[in-house]
Amino acid sequence: MVRAMQLSGFEDISCAIHQIQLCIRAGVESQEWLLQLIAKLKKIATHFNHSLVAQAELTKIQKERLNQSPLSVIQDCPTRWNSTFYMMERFSKLKDSLVLYLSANPIAMISPEDWMNIQKFVQLMQPFEEITRNLSSSQISISSVIPLIQVLKTTLQQEETKPNTSEQFINFITKLRDELNSNVRFGNLVEDDKYTIATYLDPRYKSHFFTSVIAEQVESKLLNMTINTIRTRQSNSIQDDDCEPSPKRSRTQIAIEDIEVQPSTSKSSASLQILESMLSVNEDQEEDSSTADDGNNLLLKIQSHLREYKKEKRLPLYEDPLMWWNGNAHKYPHILPIVRQYLSAPPSSVASEQLFSGAGLIYEEHRNRLKDDVRFDCNKDVNVCGPLTAFLRAKRTREQRESRRSPPPMNLRNRRAVARENVITSNIVVEYDCNGIIAGVKAKVYDSDTVLCPTCARAATKKPDKCE
Repeated sequence: MVRAMQLSGFEDISCAIHQIQLCIRAGVESQEWLLQLIAKLKKIATHFNHSLVAQAELTKIQKERLNQSPLSVIQDCPTRWNSTFYMMERFSKLKDSLVLYLSANPIAMISPEDWMNIQKFVQLMQPFEEITRNLSSSQISISSVIPLIQVLKTTLQQEETKPNTSEQFINFITKLRDELNSNVRFGNLVEDDKYTIATYLDPRYKSHFFTSVIAEQVESKLLNMTINTIRTRQSNSIQDDDCEPSPKRSRTQIAIEDIEVQPSTSKSSASLQILESMLSVNEDQEEDSSTADDGNNLLLKIQSHLREYKKEKRLPLYEDPLMWWNGNAHKYPHILPIVRQYLSAPPSSVASEQLFSGAGLIYEEHRNRLKDDVRFDCNKDVNVCGPLTAFLRAKRTREQRESRRSPPPMNLRNRRAVARENVITSNIVVEYDCNGIIAGVKAKVYDSDTVLCPTCARAATKKPDKCE
């Protein structure tokens, strides 16, 4: 996908979730003690996944001896996001039953220090897992990347200052923080206009996570972009009026109702609570008593809109910013084109990957005659329409065409070998004439004296002197 965007000349952003997982992987690989602990847990998990007897015994311990709901061990998968966290979280829940099982079956003993490290790792990685789920939502945009990354940095700082944090975990936290702050990952987010403008236009955040200097720069860029967009669309509207006399509605007058919005249903988590507390401190309610005569000056109009937008009460985190802009479209008509452009970008590639995965499950070999204009649901949030259907149909057609190609012609030696194999294995005799054309197929049980003609591969009770 990255290569496709580069070849097409479009401006793109990296998948935020993938960048977070690369930070976690770099932090884990830098700690030798953590790699050894993960290897030990993977060995135990592999033992249970490969033995039904071990699974039954672990279930018996949970039900009969501990009176618990049975849970199975989760195996770490390198290609799955947060799989190490899920494995350690399950080990932490199964601590009592695993201690009883390993005491009788010493596969790999887990020391008390290892159990403490497991619990600490789960506590440290919990915000990463929650933010990964939040960024995977189909209703979130790139406006939440800067706030959520700031939550991760704040959480790491809090964990580092706790008294129960050991020296090895301090080194691990330092490595994670360095990866998050690196320019390759999230170090230059505040310098990227795509993220800063989207965050500023989100009524839940505005300029809360920016310094005064950066906030002024964002407002200046937003002001220039809005003026250029309006002037460009006005000039295009004049040209359209000259070419076509029928009246057209200006794009700046298109309401935000065209955007399909859904109320947010994300559950509250510890990361969102931290984000809420960060936003509640020193709320960005700038007072500006200066008034300007808007008149017909476009610059003053846009500046007035930005001032009014900054004075608006901050939207709660559980509210949808697109719904807010839907209700306030009449107040900020000049900013709407920029809002539509920047708040529509997703922060990760999860939605597109779900689209193609769902389409691959639906458009298969037995459903290869779907029309291009067919629209159907892959799941609750993803739709597949014409272009993707046409692409998948062409792919299926090409695969079927290749599979239907006739095999290369068989020479006489191969025909004799096939006929001899048929006689020996399935007692099916394929008779060929001397010209290599199939003369017939017989099903007969031959005795041990049955032989084949070495020339025409015809079965006979005795070897003929020459071909008939």
